[in-house]
Amino acid sequence: MTPGWSWFVIALVVINIVGCGWLLWWTAKRRPGDPKPEDTSHYWDDGDITEYNKPLPKWWINLFWITIVFSIGYLIYFPGMGAFAGVGGWTSSGQHAFQKAADNARLDETFAPYRGKSIDVLAQDPAARRLGRAIFNNTCATCHGSSAQGAVGYPNLTDDIWHWGGRPEQILTTVMKGREGVMP
Repeated sequence: MTPGWSWFVIALVVINIVGCGWLLWWTAKRRPGDPKPEDTSHYWDDGDITEYNKPLPKWWINLFWITIVFSIGYLIYFPGMGAFAGVGGWTSSGQHAFQKAADNARLDETFAPYRGKSIDVLAQDPAARRLGRAIFNNTCATCHGSSAQGAVGYPNLTDDIWHWGGRPEQILTTVMKGREGVMP
């Protein structure tokens, strides 16, 4: 982030927090000589219920102040004030790396029984087929359909027409490395 944008973000955040605080302070204080709450001329249920222009309850105003104090603490601890990194040391790239490492550890454990096995052996293993079906349904079925017969603009995977080849090794290359197009 360039220094100009950083200062713009800082100014925007500070102006908003100060503006919210000022607005709360200005509207919450009672002024001497204020008349009774005025009727807004809104009536419901044949005039039995009338709307008045009354100030917010004190507990609600206190919640707003707590929110402002929380936002200041949040902006000190986490990055949110321009280029200021925050005192907590949190970064989105660090969070991503942490989550990716946890996911990779979980996936390594899931796929460990199948490492080093040939495609032909995996094709005969019922547990591997169930896992493959679950992965297909989570990753591929959105475009190719749950029955793998394709959707508009996406190829049918159940016929004999394979653009990139239909041999197991070619399919593995497509799955592992992707092809031209939008593949996750």
